[in-house]
Amino acid sequence: MALAAYNAGPGAVQRAIDRNIAEGLPTDFWSLRLPSETMSYVPRFLAMAQIIKSPESQGLTLRPLVDQPYFRVVDTNGQIDISAAASLAGVSLKEMYQLNPGFSRWATDPEGPHRLLIPAALPTDFEHQIAALPAPERVVVEHYKVKRGDTLFRVAKRFGLSPAELKRMNKLKSNTLKNGSSLVVSHPRAGGAEFARVQEELFGKGHAIASQKVVSRYKVRRGDTLSSIARKHGLSVKQLASMNGLRGKSHLRLGQVLKVTGKAGSTRVASRTGSKGKTKRISYEVRKGDTLFSIGKRYNVTVKQIRNWNNASRSIRPGQDLVIYVASNDRGRQGRL
Repeated sequence: MALAAYNAGPGAVQRAIDRNIAEGLPTDFWSLRLPSETMSYVPRFLAMAQIIKSPESQGLTLRPLVDQPYFRVVDTNGQIDISAAASLAGVSLKEMYQLNPGFSRWATDPEGPHRLLIPAALPTDFEHQIAALPAPERVVVEHYKVKRGDTLFRVAKRFGLSPAELKRMNKLKSNTLKNGSSLVVSHPRAGGAEFARVQEELFGKGHAIASQKVVSRYKVRRGDTLSSIARKHGLSVKQLASMNGLRGKSHLRLGQVLKVTGKAGSTRVASRTGSKGKTKRISYEVRKGDTLFSIGKRYNVTVKQIRNWNNASRSIRPGQDLVIYVASNDRGRQGRL
C-alpha cells in the first residue's frame, strides 16, 4: 500500500479504499481499483525484491556487496561549488555528482539544505575543512558592471544564474537594473565545458541538450496577452515578464517583439511520441481530477515525457498549463486546450 501511495499518490489510494469500504469490498492492495501504471508498478517492485532475496530461484548469481555504508552526510555551512567540494574530498567531479544526483547545476542550492553526501571512507575532519572553507574558495564571485541594454534576465543567463538568484545575491528589490551599477555574480570553477562533459557522461547527450535554453523572439499579435503568450511557449507569466523586463500587468503593443524561451531538447524528445509524421506542440490546461498518467493516456505519451517537457514533479494542480507534443496526425483526442 505504501508503494502504491508513492506511485499514485496517497489521495488516490485513500479514495480507492473509501470506495471499496462503501461497496463492502476488501481494502487490500489487490482488491483496489487504481491506475494501471500503479497496478503494474507494485507487482514489478515486489518481484524484484523476491529476485534479490533469492536469485538462485531464477538461475541468477548476484555480485556480493559489502554490508557497510558507502557514504555519509556532511554539513557544508552554506552554498558550495560542486567541483570545490570534489577537490577538497579528493574524489572526481563525476563521483561527487553520482553521490549527489539531486544537484543538476554546478553549485549546491543557495537556499539549502546545505549538505552533501561524501564517501564514508573520507577522514572525519572533512566536515571541519569544508565548513571552514573561506567564501572565495566556495564559489567563484566577480563583479559585473551593468551596461546599456542589460536586463536582469540577460545578465543572469550570461553567468548561468536564474533571475531570482541574481536578485537574491544582490538584494535587488525590482527587476530593473541601473546603468553603471555593479552586480555580484558567480560562475563555476571547473568551467562550463567540464560541467557539461560530466553531465553528458552521467546522463547522456539528451540531458545536456535539455538543460540548455533556446531563446527566440515572438511578435505580439492582435488579441495576445502575457498569459496567452506564456502559455503558448510553456512559460509562466512571471517568467515571461522577467525575461522582458515587464510587470505582470503590463499592456502589450501590437507588433511588440518579446523574447521567449524553451527547452532545446523538447522537440527532439517529442519527435518520438508519434509513430508517423511530424509532431506538434499543444498547451493543455490541467483540470480537476487530472493526473499525469491520465493526461499521458489521453494523448498517447508517457508520464516521463510530460515531466521532461515541463520540468514537472509528480504533482500537478488544476489550472496549470502543460506543454505536450503529439503526432500531427493524432486528431480527436486533444480535449480542451
